Amino acid sequence: MSGAEDKRPKALKVVVVEIHHLPKVDWGTGKCDAFVQLEFEDKSEKTQVIYKTYDPVFDEEFVFDVGTDVEDVGDFEFKVWDYDKSTKDDLVGTCRIGQGDMVRMLRGRINEPLPEGVAEQTLTVVNKGKAVIGQDKKPCTLTVQFSIQESVRRAPKAKTRPVGLSREPSASPGGASVQKKMLEFIVHSVEDLPKMDTMGKCDPFIRIHYNQGEYDTPVVKNVYEAYWESKFGFESDEFHEARFELLDWNRIGKSDTVGDFTIPRGKIEEVMRRDVGFEEKKEYRVHGEGGGGATARP
Repeated sequence: MSGAEDKRPKALKVVVVEIHHLPKVDWGTGKCDAFVQLEFEDKSEKTQVIYKTYDPVFDEEFVFDVGTDVEDVGDFEFKVWDYDKSTKDDLVGTCRIGQGDMVRMLRGRINEPLPEGVAEQTLTVVNKGKAVIGQDKKPCTLTVQFSIQESVRRAPKAKTRPVGLSREPSASPGGASVQKKMLEFIVHSVEDLPKMDTMGKCDPFIRIHYNQGEYDTPVVKNVYEAYWESKFGFESDEFHEARFELLDWNRIGKSDTVGDFTIPRGKIEEVMRRDVGFEEKKEYRVHGEGGGGATARP
């Protein structure tokens, strides 16, 4: 059966991989607090913000339902932004895949690889019709990956919760609404990273090990300090130890462990006894096997 004859509803999976050669934007360091906005078929999605970088790695997946009529889809647009906490975000530039190319892509068969040059694309970021030039004098580029899968309607993802403990409404046996607590970790930053790579610097990310699950921040490339503000929320009636593992990302091969630290179960239980809205900020020393380490602020 050809792609044109396949009548199953389709969905487009898009992976925002990375950006290279961002320009100087912010005061002070000049680096960018980058995130990507995806717009396709009246749907808009955003990646997390990666702070103080010229080469952010996202590796974030998004799914866009297309249905069975792929001939009427429109352009796919990516917008690269510099996040500003106190003012309006600054548009770095955009990338666009035209309607004709999107139709040809979506004619592909479900769960079969797309052709080379379509499955992964490196797009030039443009602003006002001209290529955006990075701080290293090279054109700014965005790398994305595409695949076709069968459309499956899912429940919407939970929105980001406020800092600390938050409320989650649930039904009591009598049908009345009660308030359930949610634990949230916010990974803020890491400083004093050791030399790890050939160039000397580190490509850090933090992996949270909690309740038999693993949860990663984005990778920040080629730095000695990194900033995330990544949020992770957990609902559970049980309390568990939380281990934070600091890793150095490698494009080929397994990531290297820099070190880790642990928040004990007793501390988690103490926090969960607090009132909703409680917030605590703390700095932890990351201990490595060789005695080295870094400073992290979850």
